[in-house]
Amino acid sequence: TANGVATKARTMASRVMWGRWLAVLAALTALGMAQGFTLAEHTGLLKPSRKGIISMPHRDAAALEGSAGDTVRWFTEQRVDHFDPLNQDVWSQRYFINDTFYGGMGSPVFLCVGGEGPALEPSVVQTGGVHCALMVDLAKKYGALILALEHRFYGQSLPKADYSVESLRFLSSKQALEDIALFRKYIHDKLNMEDMYTSWATFGGSYPGMLAGWARLKYPHLFAASVASSAPVEAVADMEGYNNFVASSMLDMSIGGAPECLWKVSAGFLRIGYLLKSEEGRSQLAEDFSVCPSGKLDDKWDQKMFSEGLWNLFPLQTNDPSCTETYCNYKKICGLMTNSTHGAYEAVVELFNNAKNANGMDCYDVSYNESMKALSDVKSQDRSWLWQTCTEFGFYQTCNPWTSCPFTSDPFVSSLDSFTDMCSQLFNIDPESVVNTAKVTNDHYGGWDYGGTRVVFANGGADPWSASTVPATNPELDLVVLWVAGASHHAWTHVPKPTDQDSVKDARQVIEDHLVTWLDLHPTLVQYQ
Repeated sequence: TANGVATKARTMASRVMWGRWLAVLAALTALGMAQGFTLAEHTGLLKPSRKGIISMPHRDAAALEGSAGDTVRWFTEQRVDHFDPLNQDVWSQRYFINDTFYGGMGSPVFLCVGGEGPALEPSVVQTGGVHCALMVDLAKKYGALILALEHRFYGQSLPKADYSVESLRFLSSKQALEDIALFRKYIHDKLNMEDMYTSWATFGGSYPGMLAGWARLKYPHLFAASVASSAPVEAVADMEGYNNFVASSMLDMSIGGAPECLWKVSAGFLRIGYLLKSEEGRSQLAEDFSVCPSGKLDDKWDQKMFSEGLWNLFPLQTNDPSCTETYCNYKKICGLMTNSTHGAYEAVVELFNNAKNANGMDCYDVSYNESMKALSDVKSQDRSWLWQTCTEFGFYQTCNPWTSCPFTSDPFVSSLDSFTDMCSQLFNIDPESVVNTAKVTNDHYGGWDYGGTRVVFANGGADPWSASTVPATNPELDLVVLWVAGASHHAWTHVPKPTDQDSVKDARQVIEDHLVTWLDLHPTLVQYQ
């Protein structure tokens, strides 16, 4: 949203931990949000915060009201199913509140929209975290009430006791938007607000950015404006544009890219593909990349895990020009790639060994079957986002041979079919339905043809999720599309740093200027630091 991820911290041998971190990390970098979108902050299927048996604790009255200084609350009357009038079941949805800066009647309300992960922390309404730091800073300046609402089936907001298909049928963006609308009514009534004096705005990055923009689209009478950062509103099953964008980032000289860098990366992965085709070559790969257990590269599904795991050696959507670790951004990686002392393949091996040594692991487990077993556990929250890709969005980051994808495309292990296989195995959803569901989502929300007003869609120039965002500004709708040169996945929503790119700093100001106009904001007399 995006947000690095690691594999589950279990009492496994270090070799298994390393393999899950790199191989399965790729599986949902290629499935979506992970680093965001993790849109995930959304790159991993197996996240440490998601492990464990689900509990649905009783919420007593004292807990609901919270204690002094406590930001956590529970909305106990959220509906399980907003679309079935005969289903009156309710559940407790977690939200967070900070009224430190709130000016009372006539002051705005800023809502940070929760998404697929990582789970919201109470500090989200104090610092804003990676999605809503800009929102919190603006709230301090303009006297806004700060709210954050956790998404159903993520974190601790659980309408059902597990993640079985029977339970996950209540997980969708449509249900989540109805949650947002009903939550707004709850807060409005609880605080005795008057609509004519109170303007609400939604904020979010990645999938939460999509929801923020769609809340304004679907409920313009409830939300006066929206900031939808890095929001890929065009659902697409075969998201080949993602890796095309990765290739363009490797060319972007403003962040250290260069044509020779892209050529060397492509050549390195071309060599990997060549070696995957022969027994001798697979043996060399297993040795060079510390693959375990032995013989795993003979299976096409394990080849997929191996190849896609190596994508995460690159800052696909998390490039930070100011980072200090070895090979942590495109500038440093391209410095390695263009060094004449390294061949293309050898440079990829060097990237791998650096990551392996930095994490203290000794081998790379690439078992696809083991990953599927983990995801078959109906107590695993990692099923939630995968369910949404299978039933709403797709977002499968393929590496098709006819595209600019710089990674391995021959053998063709990262095809659309290789991703929809997960939907078939885990949820019994056929590939044709997966493809069709993305079209249905676009029909419902408009996709690239977004029709809402007073929304800023801000996109990073080095963010591959920008391939699915709204393409152009529409002045007639007060629809602003802002391109942030050289920026990664919603970098401007993160907590500000002195080292932030000028384009990121400028983006924050442009967003503020539009909100001031749309919401008629005025700075408070007391300014908080």
